[in-house]
Amino acid sequence: MNIHSPIKFHQIVYVITLSFIILLSTSSFGALPNQDFWLITPQEAAMKPAMPDTDTSEGGPFSEIGRPEMNIGPIVEVVKPNTEKPIGSPVEVVINFQERLAKVNLDSLIVEVEKFINIDITDRVKPFCSEKGIRIPDAPLPSGEHTIIFYIEDTKGNPTELSVTIIVA
Repeated sequence: MNIHSPIKFHQIVYVITLSFIILLSTSSFGALPNQDFWLITPQEAAMKPAMPDTDTSEGGPFSEIGRPEMNIGPIVEVVKPNTEKPIGSPVEVVINFQERLAKVNLDSLIVEVEKFINIDITDRVKPFCSEKGIRIPDAPLPSGEHTIIFYIEDTKGNPTELSVTIIVA
């Protein structure tokens, strides 16, 4: 074989194609959830719960002075799952985002499971997001009570935060 022989076009295409396949198979880019996908893992569900809020004073030492007004950003509506009664797993998740004062800024979305130290599950939810909301057809959840906090802003920085508690039987 001659070291100075020209590389053929089909060899370049082959290498690029193979590289692209490896990239897709080893990263979350373009990946859909698989059998190992959990919206909240059983280990996370078993973690220590958040401390109860015991401050009942109006404007006590840690008042809301200086904090931006909440819930003036996009409207966040929980369509599914039912938050009124226990549900089974997997769960269909349908959360609608609706513009209020400005367009929804999807880059600002944060989704957390409320625990003693909250667990950020935004990366797990992002593949199912659009400016219209979140659609997860079959989200596996372990049994128990789960409080999920949704935080999102509009393009002008107006925030909305919604906390939702669901009970999985």
